[in-house]
Amino acid sequence: MGKPGQNISADDLVMMSPLFSVLADEARSAVVKRAKPLSLEAGDPLYARGDPSDRYFGILKGRLRLSVDSADGKTVALNQADTGEWFGELGLFEGGTRLVDATAVEPTDLLCLSRTDVLGFAMSEPAMFMPIVELLGARIQLVGELLQETVFHDVTFRLAKRLLVLADKHGLPADQGVLIELHLPQEELGQMVGATREAVGRQLSIWKKKGWIDVSYGKITILNRAPLMQIIVSAQGGADDVSDF
Repeated sequence: MGKPGQNISADDLVMMSPLFSVLADEARSAVVKRAKPLSLEAGDPLYARGDPSDRYFGILKGRLRLSVDSADGKTVALNQADTGEWFGELGLFEGGTRLVDATAVEPTDLLCLSRTDVLGFAMSEPAMFMPIVELLGARIQLVGELLQETVFHDVTFRLAKRLLVLADKHGLPADQGVLIELHLPQEELGQMVGATREAVGRQLSIWKKKGWIDVSYGKITILNRAPLMQIIVSAQGGADDVSDF
């Protein structure tokens, strides 16, 4: 996966796709040739819930938020897609519609493949069968985990887990810990964990006073990972897992 601000090549991005990495060089080159470039500015929508699920996207540079709006109008960020990642495959194989909104968090360059192209490659390349099954299964499991965490765990758990996931994906060694190399306003963090900006701010202040984190100008540094991990382990009954959600 790329770092924020890094731009990767189309060839490397196709190689990173769980669907296309199993293909021979010639077949991957064909995928690159069929892919279309697309650029978004921060705040631009890529697609909305209910739109046709007719394209598969990879990120050359940038970041997108995958979210839904709750009944009371609040935006809940279910996940984010970062440089080097692919998304949008749910619905491709049964012709459905988008279940979430996708919005650029920062200037973002993408590659997109049409549903017709993806299905065409899948039909002609048997090696793609198992990656497709595994990817769809993983996505379904992810949705189940998100629902479980929202129902059974409080904002303290969700925020601790999200910070550790972000540190693992975007962390850089700092003088006193690990700097999350993303600008993270409290409102955006709140959307990520299904909480208000005020609730997130209160919890961050508590952890900052305890010396677990540092917060400065929208950047967060993890100073002491252990107590954040302990929050997660205790809530999960001892399961030591901070995989992405």
